[in-house]
Amino acid sequence: MNITKIQKRATAEENKKLLSLYSKIENLLTAIGQKELPESEISSINEQVDSINSFDGNDKALIKLLKRTYSTLISHFETKFSYTGKNYYRNRWLAIGMMGGVIIGTLTNAINIGIGLSIGLCLGIAYGTHLDKKAAENGNQLAIEISEY
Repeated sequence: MNITKIQKRATAEENKKLLSLYSKIENLLTAIGQKELPESEISSINEQVDSINSFDGNDKALIKLLKRTYSTLISHFETKFSYTGKNYYRNRWLAIGMMGGVIIGTLTNAINIGIGLSIGLCLGIAYGTHLDKKAAENGNQLAIEISEY
C-alpha cells in the first residue's frame, strides 16, 4: 500500500505560506514512505491526507489544518517509532547545553557565564551529534530536517 499524494489547491501558488506547508508535508510523507510501515499506519496517514485533499474551507483554515497534520505526524512517528529528523538531537542538546552552561557559570561566579555558556554549547552539540549518528545507524532518522512551520 502506498501513501496518498497531497493535491495542492489552485490558489496555493498565490499564498507562500500555504505553498511552504504543502512542501513540508510532501517532504515528510516522502521520508516516511521510505520506511517500512505496517498497513494500519499507512492507512492512517492516507486518511489524514484524504482529509486535506477533500477540505473545502478557506486558505486560512487550510493552513491551520496543514500545521496540525504536520505536527501530528511528526509527534506520532517520534513517539511510536522513534523516528527523528536530521540534526534533531543536535538542536535539542545544543539548547540544553547552553542552559546548563549558564546555570553552572552563574552558580560559580557571574563572570564565568560566558565560559559556562561556551562549554555547555560545545558539550551539547557534541552529545547531540553523537545521538544523531546513533539514530542514523539504527535506521530511526528520516531523510529530512524537521522544522517548525
